[in-house]
Amino acid sequence: MSALARQETFLQSALIGQPLVVSYGMGVDSTALLVMLEWQGIRPDAIVFADTGSEKPETYAYATVIEPWLQRVGFPALTIVKNPSPIAGHASLIENCLDNRTLPSLAFGRHSCSLKWKVSPNDAWVSSQDWARAARSADAQVLRLIGYDASAPDLRRRNKALRVTDPAGPYAFSYPLCESQITRDRCKEIILGAGLPVPVKSACTICPASHKEEVLWLAQHHPDLLAEALRVENLATHNLRSTRGLGRKWSWREYLEAEAPDLLRQVRADYDTAQHMPAAYASGAEVWIPKRQRHDHTATMRLTAA
Repeated sequence: MSALARQETFLQSALIGQPLVVSYGMGVDSTALLVMLEWQGIRPDAIVFADTGSEKPETYAYATVIEPWLQRVGFPALTIVKNPSPIAGHASLIENCLDNRTLPSLAFGRHSCSLKWKVSPNDAWVSSQDWARAARSADAQVLRLIGYDASAPDLRRRNKALRVTDPAGPYAFSYPLCESQITRDRCKEIILGAGLPVPVKSACTICPASHKEEVLWLAQHHPDLLAEALRVENLATHNLRSTRGLGRKWSWREYLEAEAPDLLRQVRADYDTAQHMPAAYASGAEVWIPKRQRHDHTATMRLTAA
């Protein structure tokens, strides 16, 4: 059985009277998933993009590409949701990190940044829809499609998600690309086959899962955003223990100092990578750490310049 036939059989067997929602990341995998649904004549009830406020400019720009295509094929318009963060008032993940002088939780092996900025606003919007309420009243689940491909890392993410999913909850989750054994390279072919350009990898500009070549790409194409990422890392490093920096086991700043020093010097010359840092940062003097961030009542630590 072909990969497309496997996916069609899998989806059709799951889509008996269930609302269908695509969690759309505006990246390669989830765009390929939309194309495959259109090929098979399966129309989702909603396509939801959760905006962290800290995506790449190319990701935001791709909305102007995918929205006309959605209209052309008769799919629902793209729904963009955001976490309003009503308690702290942060407009973005980066603002959240700068204000709290910390890194995204993934840098510490946790996933609360994704839960707060992606999952929660997505869930809140879906649960507010009439068709979701009707499904609950009928004891049916809303089927959520996630665009993980068949690569080893995404298969691990899928397996981990399945372990923590409540089978009796309001949502059922499906990973059609994994089930269909569709690789990332195949996803790109599918997108091109639909006459669409291949989007950039969807990820926040301070994502701790970024590879070193992606950090270099950010420095080359968006030095202002690289400078912003360095500010996040600089503000957090005074309070880190085992985590080295945004790369978790490695620091973005140290990597660029070693591998692209000229580029880093240019970024520093054009942008203030020490913005928002305490005044003592510039001199290298000891800085008093706020009590809520200390492990004891007398701790001081030395900040290292960007």
